[in-house]
Amino acid sequence: MFNLNTFKKNGYIICKSITPEVLNNLRLTLFDMLQTSYKKHLGVLSSFEKFSIDEVNRIFIELENEDHSHITKIFDNIRNTDAFYKLVNNELHIDYCKKLLSVKNKSSVFLNSLSLRMDPPNSIKFSYGWHRDADVNVDKSEFIQAWIPLVDIDETLGGLEIIKNSHVNEFKTEHTDYVKNAVKKGKKKSDPIVYRLPHDTKIITPGAEELTLTANFGETIFFSNKLMHRSGLNYTNNKVRFAITAFYHRSDILESDWF
Repeated sequence: MFNLNTFKKNGYIICKSITPEVLNNLRLTLFDMLQTSYKKHLGVLSSFEKFSIDEVNRIFIELENEDHSHITKIFDNIRNTDAFYKLVNNELHIDYCKKLLSVKNKSSVFLNSLSLRMDPPNSIKFSYGWHRDADVNVDKSEFIQAWIPLVDIDETLGGLEIIKNSHVNEFKTEHTDYVKNAVKKGKKKSDPIVYRLPHDTKIITPGAEELTLTANFGETIFFSNKLMHRSGLNYTNNKVRFAITAFYHRSDILESDWF
Protein backbone atom coordinates (compact mmCIF):
# COMPACT_ATOMS: atom_id res chain seq x y z
CA MET A 1 0.00 0.00 0.00
CA PHE A 2 1.25 3.48 -0.89
CA ASN A 3 2.20 5.38 2.26
CA LEU A 4 4.24 8.58 2.13
CA ASN A 5 5.03 8.52 5.85
CA THR A 6 6.46 5.00 5.57
CA PHE A 7 8.66 6.16 2.71
CA LYS A 8 9.97 9.14 4.68
CA LYS A 9 10.65 6.99 7.76
CA ASN A 10 12.31 4.01 6.06
CA GLY A 11 13.61 5.51 2.83
CA TYR A 12 11.58 3.02 0.80
CA ILE A 13 8.11 1.59 0.25
CA ILE A 14 6.87 -1.50 -1.57
CA CYS A 15 3.54 -1.15 -3.36
CA LYS A 16 1.64 -1.94 -6.54
CA SER A 17 1.96 0.90 -9.03
CA ILE A 18 1.71 -0.79 -12.44
CA THR A 19 -1.10 -2.94 -13.83
CA PRO A 20 -0.44 -6.63 -14.63
CA GLU A 21 -1.42 -5.95 -18.25
CA VAL A 22 1.39 -3.41 -18.70
CA LEU A 23 3.91 -5.67 -16.94
CA ASN A 24 2.89 -8.69 -19.00
CA ASN A 25 3.20 -6.67 -22.20
CA LEU A 26 6.86 -5.97 -21.46
CA ARG A 27 7.50 -9.57 -20.42
CA LEU A 28 6.06 -10.78 -23.72
CA THR A 29 8.19 -8.26 -25.63
CA LEU A 30 11.27 -9.57 -23.83
CA PHE A 31 10.23 -13.16 -24.55
CA ASP A 32 9.83 -12.40 -28.26
CA MET A 33 13.25 -10.74 -28.41
CA LEU A 34 14.92 -13.68 -26.69
CA GLN A 35 13.24 -16.18 -29.01
CA THR A 36 14.23 -14.20 -32.09
CA SER A 37 17.84 -13.94 -30.91
CA TYR A 38 17.93 -17.66 -30.12
CA LYS A 39 16.68 -18.62 -33.57
CA LYS A 40 19.19 -16.27 -35.19
CA HIS A 41 22.25 -17.39 -33.26
CA LEU A 42 21.58 -20.90 -31.93
CA GLY A 43 19.15 -22.48 -34.37
CA VAL A 44 15.73 -24.07 -34.31
CA LEU A 45 13.43 -23.31 -31.40
CA SER A 46 10.06 -24.95 -30.88
CA SER A 47 7.10 -22.57 -30.79
CA PHE A 48 5.17 -22.19 -27.54
CA GLU A 49 1.54 -21.40 -27.14
CA LYS A 50 1.93 -19.44 -23.92
CA PHE A 51 4.49 -17.40 -22.04
CA SER A 52 6.78 -19.54 -19.89
CA ILE A 53 9.26 -18.10 -17.38
CA ASP A 54 11.12 -21.41 -17.28
CA GLU A 55 11.56 -21.27 -21.04
CA VAL A 56 12.74 -17.65 -20.85
CA ASN A 57 15.35 -18.66 -18.27
CA ARG A 58 16.62 -21.52 -20.43
CA ILE A 59 16.81 -19.43 -23.60
CA PHE A 60 18.52 -16.54 -21.81
CA ILE A 61 21.16 -18.73 -20.14
CA GLU A 62 22.00 -20.49 -23.42
CA LEU A 63 22.35 -17.16 -25.22
CA GLU A 64 24.47 -15.72 -22.41
CA ASN A 65 26.75 -18.78 -22.39
CA GLU A 66 27.15 -18.67 -26.16
CA ASP A 67 28.00 -14.96 -26.39
CA HIS A 68 27.17 -12.13 -23.98
CA SER A 69 26.78 -9.74 -26.92
CA HIS A 70 23.42 -11.40 -27.71
CA ILE A 71 22.10 -10.26 -24.33
CA THR A 72 23.75 -6.84 -24.67
CA LYS A 73 21.75 -6.14 -27.82
CA ILE A 74 18.50 -6.99 -26.07
CA PHE A 75 19.52 -4.88 -23.06
CA ASP A 76 20.23 -1.89 -25.30
CA ASN A 77 17.12 -2.16 -27.46
CA ILE A 78 14.29 -3.22 -25.18
CA ARG A 79 14.46 0.27 -23.67
CA ASN A 80 13.39 1.62 -27.07
CA THR A 81 10.14 -0.36 -27.22
CA ASP A 82 6.71 1.10 -26.62
CA ALA A 83 6.14 -1.62 -24.02
CA PHE A 84 9.05 -0.29 -21.96
CA TYR A 85 7.92 3.34 -22.26
CA LYS A 86 4.37 2.45 -21.27
CA LEU A 87 5.66 0.68 -18.18
CA VAL A 88 7.95 3.40 -16.83
CA ASN A 89 5.39 6.09 -17.73
CA ASN A 90 2.38 4.28 -16.27
CA GLU A 91 -0.08 6.92 -15.02
CA LEU A 92 -0.50 5.64 -11.44
CA HIS A 93 3.23 4.94 -11.21
CA ILE A 94 4.10 8.52 -12.21
CA ASP A 95 1.51 9.85 -9.77
CA TYR A 96 3.20 7.93 -6.94
CA CYS A 97 6.60 9.26 -8.02
CA LYS A 98 5.34 12.85 -7.89
CA LYS A 99 3.85 12.34 -4.43
CA LEU A 100 7.10 10.84 -3.14
CA LEU A 101 8.99 13.81 -4.60
CA SER A 102 6.46 16.28 -3.14
CA VAL A 103 5.78 17.75 -6.58
CA LYS A 104 2.73 19.94 -6.06
CA ASN A 105 2.25 21.27 -9.60
CA LYS A 106 1.66 19.64 -12.98
CA SER A 107 5.34 19.62 -13.95
CA SER A 108 6.69 16.55 -15.65
CA VAL A 109 9.37 14.44 -14.02
CA PHE A 110 12.65 13.67 -15.75
CA LEU A 111 13.64 10.02 -16.21
CA ASN A 112 17.11 8.55 -16.58
CA SER A 113 19.12 5.41 -15.80
CA LEU A 114 16.42 3.33 -17.47
CA SER A 115 17.38 -0.31 -17.76
CA LEU A 116 16.23 -3.89 -17.55
CA ARG A 117 18.62 -5.72 -15.26
CA MET A 118 19.04 -9.30 -16.40
CA ASP A 119 21.26 -11.10 -13.90
CA PRO A 120 22.18 -14.71 -14.74
CA PRO A 121 22.84 -17.34 -12.06
CA ASN A 122 26.01 -17.08 -9.97
CA SER A 123 27.44 -14.04 -11.74
CA ILE A 124 28.96 -10.89 -10.22
CA LYS A 125 30.26 -9.50 -13.52
CA PHE A 126 27.63 -6.75 -13.74
CA SER A 127 26.84 -6.26 -10.05
CA TYR A 128 27.47 -3.05 -8.11
CA GLY A 129 28.76 -2.70 -4.57
CA TRP A 130 27.30 -0.51 -1.83
CA HIS A 131 26.57 2.99 -3.16
CA ARG A 132 24.23 5.99 -3.09
CA ASP A 133 23.08 7.18 -6.48
CA ALA A 134 22.76 10.72 -5.14
CA ASP A 135 26.58 10.79 -5.21
CA VAL A 136 26.98 9.94 -8.88
CA ASN A 137 23.80 10.83 -10.78
CA VAL A 138 22.61 14.31 -11.81
CA ASP A 139 24.21 16.91 -9.54
CA LYS A 140 21.83 18.78 -7.20
CA SER A 141 18.82 16.85 -8.46
CA GLU A 142 16.12 15.42 -6.21
CA PHE A 143 15.01 12.02 -7.39
CA ILE A 144 13.65 8.67 -6.35
CA GLN A 145 14.39 5.25 -7.73
CA ALA A 146 12.06 2.46 -8.79
CA TRP A 147 12.98 -1.23 -8.80
CA ILE A 148 10.29 -3.17 -10.69
CA PRO A 149 10.58 -6.99 -10.82
CA LEU A 150 9.36 -8.85 -13.90
CA VAL A 151 9.44 -12.10 -11.91
CA ASP A 152 8.92 -12.97 -8.25
CA ILE A 153 12.20 -12.14 -6.50
CA ASP A 154 13.25 -13.70 -3.21
CA GLU A 155 16.61 -13.56 -1.40
CA THR A 156 17.95 -16.56 -3.33
CA LEU A 157 17.27 -14.86 -6.65
CA GLY A 158 18.76 -11.67 -5.23
CA GLY A 159 16.73 -8.94 -3.59
CA LEU A 160 17.55 -5.26 -3.21
CA GLU A 161 19.98 -4.94 -0.30
CA ILE A 162 19.94 -1.71 1.71
CA ILE A 163 21.58 -0.16 4.75
CA LYS A 164 18.81 0.76 7.18
CA ASN A 165 18.37 4.49 7.85
CA SER A 166 21.14 5.43 5.44
CA HIS A 167 18.80 7.94 3.79
CA VAL A 168 18.98 10.10 6.93
CA ASN A 169 22.35 9.05 8.42
CA GLU A 170 25.64 9.07 6.51
CA PHE A 171 27.31 5.72 6.00
CA LYS A 172 30.57 5.47 4.11
CA THR A 173 32.22 2.67 2.20
CA GLU A 174 35.94 2.28 1.63
CA HIS A 175 35.40 4.03 -1.74
CA THR A 176 32.96 6.84 -0.81
CA ASP A 177 35.47 9.69 -0.60
CA TYR A 178 37.33 8.48 -3.69
CA VAL A 179 34.09 8.33 -5.71
CA LYS A 180 33.03 11.84 -4.67
CA ASN A 181 36.43 13.26 -5.66
CA ALA A 182 36.39 11.43 -8.99
CA VAL A 183 32.90 12.77 -9.76
CA LYS A 184 34.04 16.33 -8.97
CA LYS A 185 36.90 15.88 -11.44
CA GLY A 186 34.48 14.85 -14.19
CA LYS A 187 35.45 11.17 -14.16
CA LYS A 188 31.96 9.82 -13.51
CA LYS A 189 31.90 7.68 -16.67
CA SER A 190 35.60 7.06 -17.20
CA ASP A 191 36.76 5.92 -13.76
CA PRO A 192 36.24 2.14 -13.40
CA ILE A 193 35.56 2.37 -9.65
CA VAL A 194 32.87 5.01 -10.16
CA TYR A 195 31.40 3.22 -13.16
CA ARG A 196 31.01 -0.10 -11.33
CA LEU A 197 31.91 -0.44 -7.67
CA PRO A 198 33.11 -3.94 -6.75
CA HIS A 199 30.33 -5.99 -5.22
CA ASP A 200 32.48 -6.80 -2.17
CA THR A 201 32.90 -3.10 -1.33
CA LYS A 202 32.84 -2.78 2.47
CA ILE A 203 30.92 -0.37 4.72
CA ILE A 204 33.41 1.33 7.05
CA THR A 205 30.93 3.32 9.20
CA PRO A 206 30.15 1.45 12.45
CA GLY A 207 26.59 0.34 13.12
CA ALA A 208 25.53 -0.39 9.54
CA GLU A 209 22.55 -2.76 9.52
CA GLU A 210 21.82 -4.60 6.29
CA LEU A 211 18.31 -5.45 5.13
CA THR A 212 17.24 -7.35 2.01
CA LEU A 213 14.07 -6.14 0.29
CA THR A 214 12.19 -8.61 -1.89
CA ALA A 215 9.25 -8.06 -4.19
CA ASN A 216 6.94 -10.11 -6.37
CA PHE A 217 5.78 -9.56 -9.91
CA GLY A 218 3.30 -6.68 -9.74
CA GLU A 219 5.09 -4.83 -6.93
CA THR A 220 7.48 -1.88 -7.09
CA ILE A 221 10.16 -0.90 -4.61
CA PHE A 222 10.43 2.90 -4.52
CA PHE A 223 13.48 4.13 -2.62
CA SER A 224 15.33 7.34 -1.83
CA ASN A 225 18.30 8.41 -3.92
CA LYS A 226 20.18 8.80 -0.62
CA LEU A 227 19.59 5.21 0.49
CA MET A 228 22.79 3.15 0.38
CA HIS A 229 22.07 -0.06 -1.51
CA ARG A 230 23.28 -2.77 -3.84
CA SER A 231 21.70 -5.61 -5.79
CA GLY A 232 21.84 -8.98 -4.09
CA LEU A 233 23.51 -11.81 -5.99
CA ASN A 234 21.59 -14.47 -7.88
CA TYR A 235 22.37 -17.75 -6.10
CA THR A 236 20.04 -19.93 -8.17
CA ASN A 237 21.25 -22.49 -10.70
CA ASN A 238 18.78 -21.95 -13.52
CA LYS A 239 16.91 -18.67 -13.02
CA VAL A 240 17.51 -15.13 -14.26
CA ARG A 241 16.61 -12.07 -12.21
CA PHE A 242 14.69 -9.62 -14.39
CA ALA A 243 13.98 -6.18 -12.91
CA ILE A 244 13.36 -2.74 -14.39
CA THR A 245 15.27 0.14 -12.81
CA ALA A 246 14.44 3.81 -13.35
CA PHE A 247 15.20 7.16 -11.74
CA TYR A 248 12.53 9.87 -11.50
CA HIS A 249 13.72 13.48 -11.00
CA ARG A 250 11.90 16.64 -9.99
CA SER A 251 11.85 19.03 -12.92
CA ASP A 252 10.91 22.06 -10.83
CA ILE A 253 14.31 22.24 -9.14
CA LEU A 254 15.89 24.80 -11.45
CA GLU A 255 19.43 24.59 -10.07
CA SER A 256 19.67 21.01 -11.33
CA ASP A 257 22.11 20.14 -14.13
CA TRP A 258 19.16 19.13 -16.31
CA PHE A 259 18.98 22.71 -17.69
